[in-house]
Amino acid sequence: MNNITKNWYIKKRKLIEKQVLNGEHLAHKRKDFMSPNKKYMLIITPVAFEEDERVWAYTVGKVFKKNKNKTGNLIANIHRNSEKFPFAFFEKHTDGHDYFICGEDYQGQTIIQLDTGKRIYFVGEKAKRNMEFCWQKFHLSPNKKILAVEGFAKNKPKDIVEYRSIRFFNFEKPFELPYEEVGDRISFPYDNGYGWDGDEHFTVSVIEDRRKEDLKRVRDLPEKERLECLKDNNYARRNTVYKVPIEGTDEEIKEVYSEWVST
Repeated sequence: MNNITKNWYIKKRKLIEKQVLNGEHLAHKRKDFMSPNKKYMLIITPVAFEEDERVWAYTVGKVFKKNKNKTGNLIANIHRNSEKFPFAFFEKHTDGHDYFICGEDYQGQTIIQLDTGKRIYFVGEKAKRNMEFCWQKFHLSPNKKILAVEGFAKNKPKDIVEYRSIRFFNFEKPFELPYEEVGDRISFPYDNGYGWDGDEHFTVSVIEDRRKEDLKRVRDLPEKERLECLKDNNYARRNTVYKVPIEGTDEEIKEVYSEWVST
C-alpha cells in the first residue's frame, strides 16, 4: 500500500520541506551529472540545517531537459531527506519513454517519465517504522526487463545495524509502482556489486581470507587447519568475483576469478 497520502507521511514531508526551505543551500558543493545520451542533466545541491544542536544535510536534485549549450528546461525539483542522492537515468526504454529513478524519501521511490514530465511516488508501510529497503545503486539487465537494486534495510525498528542486500525487480512497466520483486535476493556479505553477466546472473565481489598455497577460504578449513593457518600467518586477502543466479534453481554460485589484494 502506498503511504504518501497517510497522515504520518504528510506530516513528515511538511517538516522536510520546511527544513529544506530554511536550510543553507551549499552552492559551492553542487554537483552536475549528465544522462548517458546527454539529453538530460541532474544538478545536486546539499542543504545544511541545524536540529537538536547538530548539523544535518539533505539534498535538492533538479532535473533538466538539455537545450543546445544550455542547462535547459526544469523537469523536476526533488527535495530528498538524506545527504546522499542515489539516482539513475534510463533512456530509450522498450516502452518508448525516458526515465529517471530516485527517491524523494530515502525509504521510497520516485519515478519521473522525462519526456512527458509525469512522475509517481511510492512509500511503503515499513517506512513508518524505518524498516523499508533503501535503494542505493541501480543495474539494469541487458534485456532491460529486470532492475537490480543495491540497498540496505533494518530487520527490526530498533536495530542500529542496517543490512545490505541486492534485490531484483520487474522493470517492464517502469511507471507502475511498487515494482514486483523477482528472483532471489543476494543477502550474503559482499563488497561490490559489479553488474549483470547476461540476463540471468549477477556478479559481486567479496574480499576473503585465503590460504596461500591452495587458495582455500580460511573460514572453510577444518578447525585444526584453520588455527594452524592463522598461527603461521599463512593466509592473505583475496578479492573474489562470484556469478550468482538470480532465480532459485539448483545452479550453484560460481567463482569467476580472484586476485590478491595489495597491502
